Amino acid sequence: MSTPVFISYNFVSDREYAHNIGVFFQPRGPCQGTPRFVKDVSAGGDRAIDDEIRRAMDGCVAAVFVCGQNSHNSPWINREAQLAISLGLGIVALRAPGALGGIPAELEAVNPPLVPWDSDAFCAALNRVIAQAVAARTG
Repeated sequence: MSTPVFISYNFVSDREYAHNIGVFFQPRGPCQGTPRFVKDVSAGGDRAIDDEIRRAMDGCVAAVFVCGQNSHNSPWINREAQLAISLGLGIVALRAPGALGGIPAELEAVNPPLVPWDSDAFCAALNRVIAQAVAARTG
C-alpha cells in the first residue's frame, strides 16, 4: 500500500501546479507515496474546511507545501501547517515555478527543506522525509 502524502497549496493561485504534482510520484516519477488533496468544501464554511483538512491528512506521513507567490501568508495554508506539525508529519516545501514567495509562516520553526520544482531534488527530499517519518512512527 502506498504512503499518503498531503498536498497543501493556494486554491486560487497554485491549483494548476499542485494538481500537476502527480507526475513526480510513482509509477511515472521517482517520488514515493500517493498525493492526497483537500476537496473544495468552502461553501460549507470554516468548520467544513477544517474538517476536510483533517480528513485529507488522516493517515498521511508527510505533507508537501507548494510555495507560490502568496502561500506564505494564507490563513488556511498556515492552518494546514499547524496541523501537519501537530500530527508529526514529515514536511517538504516545494517552490512553484517562477514563484518568489516564502514558506508558510507556521513552518518557519521546523525549517523544512525548500526545494525547486525539479523531480530529482523534490523526490530526494520527499523520499528522505517519508523514510524519517515512517521510522519515527515505527520506533
